[in-house]
Amino acid sequence: MFALVVSQDKVRLGPVSRAILTNPLILGSLIGVFWSYFDIGFHPLLASVLAPLSNLALPLGLMTVGAGLQLAALRRASAPFLVAAGLKLLLLPLVALGLTQLMGLSGLLVQVAVLLAALPTATSAYILARQLGGDAPLMAAIISGQTLLAMVTIPLMLGLLW
Repeated sequence: MFALVVSQDKVRLGPVSRAILTNPLILGSLIGVFWSYFDIGFHPLLASVLAPLSNLALPLGLMTVGAGLQLAALRRASAPFLVAAGLKLLLLPLVALGLTQLMGLSGLLVQVAVLLAALPTATSAYILARQLGGDAPLMAAIISGQTLLAMVTIPLMLGLLW
């Protein structure tokens, strides 16, 4: 969708498909699924190097977003931000709760589904916005704002489960 919206020209399937197929996040996810499905694993030496690096992924992503943070961008879009944040942080977890109830799930499965739905926007959205020509400062502000709001909404959503 981002590749379609950002493009100023007539939408052509070839460039959009190329943007999807060469996206490092999509490629990494597909390789990860393949790697996990076939239970390939790593050599112990390589695993000992990759483990600390993987632990740094989230803090580095948040630092990247913080470096691009401009709160003025969030003030410009305060009403759309509040609507989007409300939908993402409040409505989506309630939808997840309803769907788990419809499927007859209970206990830990419901809690995990609601918790995953209640998480703020991923920091990779900022990287995608920068790479694909989107409004990166606004995306950084949205991520930061949702992360701050999630400190209230996640306990609220999990409180509904107990």
